[in-house]
Amino acid sequence: MNKLKNYITQLIYEVIDENDNITINEDYNTTIKKETSNNTYKIIITTTDNFGNIIIANKEVKINNGYKTVIIHIPGKTWNDKLKEWNRCGYINIDKKSQMIPKEIEKQFVYKTYIDNHSNQEINSLNNDIIEQFVESSFNVSPDHTKFDSFFKQYKYITFGKSLSGNILCIPIPIKDINNHELNYHTMKDFIDNSPPIQQIIFWKIVSKIIKFLVHNKNHKIKVNTLGFHIPWFHFRIEKTDTEFSDILLNEIENSIKDTY
Repeated sequence: MNKLKNYITQLIYEVIDENDNITINEDYNTTIKKETSNNTYKIIITTTDNFGNIIIANKEVKINNGYKTVIIHIPGKTWNDKLKEWNRCGYINIDKKSQMIPKEIEKQFVYKTYIDNHSNQEINSLNNDIIEQFVESSFNVSPDHTKFDSFFKQYKYITFGKSLSGNILCIPIPIKDINNHELNYHTMKDFIDNSPPIQQIIFWKIVSKIIKFLVHNKNHKIKVNTLGFHIPWFHFRIEKTDTEFSDILLNEIENSIKDTY
């Protein structure tokens, strides 16, 4: 079943039309259907394996003034599955090409997650299904990490800490290229496109470990997203919905991830 889930996961990110020239695995019976209505279309992929297991993946694409919002839901794909993806390689493959980003997304975007009908963002179990939303947006300011400079301590690739609003922020540390120019990490897309593979791998490993620690080990309810239009530097935000993150908890988190740096 996991192989089937991984297969349909890759397909739903790549397919943008039912007539796409996509390599279909002959071990599975796969059908691709596209439904269009006004400025919205849906891609529905149904896949069955030789044991009769069926998975139906859905991708909804809304287009507004040239910007796309893409919502992906694969029933049965849980937060556990997502954390394994992040922990394995983040958003890169061996050729340093973005993966697990919908093919429709071409511009900078905001990333949100849900667990129920695009409304409930709260994660209270890693067995919750994950619904991902990618929202193309316009960011008309230059990348600027100065508001995060106090977070950049002894770490080489990523740091984390508590914001003034009490959320945990995971932030990639600025890195310069061979010409001594700082790499652009304005948004999640910029970070995925521009950062060295080692930084991406460590970043997403740490994000996945923190989420697992909070939800599985500490039984906290959290929300995650990459909102933050007021600070033009990519940061992954983890919000606590029951009580505020304590300094003691932050120390526990740091101890749980220190072997990843």
